[in-house]
Amino acid sequence: MDTALADLWASVIGQKPNTGAGIYKEWAKNPYLWGVPVGPERTDPKDHMNYQAFTRRIVRWNPKTGVELVDHD
Repeated sequence: MDTALADLWASVIGQKPNTGAGIYKEWAKNPYLWGVPVGPERTDPKDHMNYQAFTRRIVRWNPKTGVELVDHD
């Protein structure tokens, strides 16, 4: 299953995942909850946090607390 998840990630992002990265590790626990990634991890220049969009969620990596789901209206 781990190899299949890495292949899914790579097919969308265009590169193999960093399987040690926080967002990837959390996504791999339950990929059905977030959906598939729709783009790479990006750093917001305003708050310097890393964000990544998935088909069902946008998540933020907070170095103090780990993965956080981003609420939006």
